[in-house]
Amino acid sequence: MQTTIEEVNPGITEWARIINSENIPKKKEKIINYLNQGFCFEVTREDYDFWTNKGSNEPQEPDFIHAYVGIFDCKMKFVLIDSVTDNILFEGPKKIRVKDFTYGISLVPDTPSGYNSGFDPKDVNIPMQRSFLWNLFCKDWLASTINAKQSIFQVINIPFEDYKNVFSDPNNNNSINFFGLKKEIGSDNYMIELLIANQPAEFQLPTVAYNITRPVPPFGGGIALGEFSLLPQ
Repeated sequence: MQTTIEEVNPGITEWARIINSENIPKKKEKIINYLNQGFCFEVTREDYDFWTNKGSNEPQEPDFIHAYVGIFDCKMKFVLIDSVTDNILFEGPKKIRVKDFTYGISLVPDTPSGYNSGFDPKDVNIPMQRSFLWNLFCKDWLASTINAKQSIFQVINIPFEDYKNVFSDPNNNNSINFFGLKKEIGSDNYMIELLIANQPAEFQLPTVAYNITRPVPPFGGGIALGEFSLLPQ
């Protein structure tokens, strides 16, 4: 749903309060409980059209979608905003959508399977493996991150090109966004990422998937924090 800064700021601030807590055991417990509340969130074609101003005289294509973590009434949700209106220098209305973090998705019975022939189906195995690692070792990743005194992410920087690729196929009307763990190059450590795939047909795997996302912190992809106006000050 579309919403306002005033409505989402308390939830984003609550997540920041939790991850910055000095009570380490309590912090670990709360974070893992929230991360276990769901598997994915959905982005729809209607969301995509909303961010691109489809149908208006001023079309736009943001470089990124910023997915902030927020806690609302003890529920983890994702606050999504395009990089154009999230900039602190932008003076117009913010283009915000709030997404539930859930284990279920809205099945579309008529969704065909295997229709995106531009991608090798084996490519989907990699994000599926990373998602499997996340489900197995999420708690271990969290413990090692906190023990190493590294920052827990507050927002994930998603290339808009990922959604553009998903929705370039007219058969794709939904995308699923889910966590994975990827091994760092030259290290035995694992880093968190957000994976994006087209919604699969019932009891099928997705046919396309993307994973060029960056959690902020620790990474910003070279983007100044001023591009993230919803980060708590």
